[in-house]
Amino acid sequence: MLAAIPILAFAGNREMAAALIIVKRIGKAIRTPARDTILSYATMAVGRGWGFGDALDQVGAVAGPPVILAALVVTGGYMDGFLVLAIPLIGVAVALFLAWSAVPSPRFLEVAEKRGDYTPSILPYATFIFLGMAGFATFPLVSFHLKAQAIVSDAAIPLFYAGAMVVSVFVALLFGRVFDRLGSHILLAIPIISLATDLLAFSADPRIVVAGSFVWGAGIGIFEPVLRASIAESTSLERRGRSTAL
Repeated sequence: MLAAIPILAFAGNREMAAALIIVKRIGKAIRTPARDTILSYATMAVGRGWGFGDALDQVGAVAGPPVILAALVVTGGYMDGFLVLAIPLIGVAVALFLAWSAVPSPRFLEVAEKRGDYTPSILPYATFIFLGMAGFATFPLVSFHLKAQAIVSDAAIPLFYAGAMVVSVFVALLFGRVFDRLGSHILLAIPIISLATDLLAFSADPRIVVAGSFVWGAGIGIFEPVLRASIAESTSLERRGRSTAL
């Protein structure tokens, strides 16, 4: 399903592009719970917040937009950029094979196991996820605003996203460490960040949109690692996979 992204290079119409994006999102829905469950096992030794705040996924998100930007500048189209994105996907398969060879049973990474049944405290977190994401603007919506209102050129839109991801890298590391000290209370910042994103990112002034993009990146840097760390902390090992799927 990861191959749906480079295959976008051959999408001849909006319907095919939409279908490939849906396939990509289905793939994300399948792999994300497994990934978060494995990380929940591995992060107990270093701290949940610090482990889930690992910036490698955000670094990858920063690296992708310049590829698309280069394709736009050199060729004037998106095709070559999407094709180049097939290279890291090959690396994904290699890295997964090496990880599986080294640690075939990731659950044993969690030495001090938290056993027991499915804890009821997961329900408030699930409610928070639903309400939080319902009110949190996505960057595709921001980029559509930039494109539809002709606020910036097409080539500049990936730079907005890359800048937001740079912010998310540092925020994720910082607030991951803060979570290990203060707990999930820092999630209270999410509604404030969501409101600030809506007020800034949908402006007609590109300078204000840049600020809104940075705020959006900060929200991603807090929301994703801290929320996943909170779920890992509040659920038993036996139910961890089901919990992360929420």
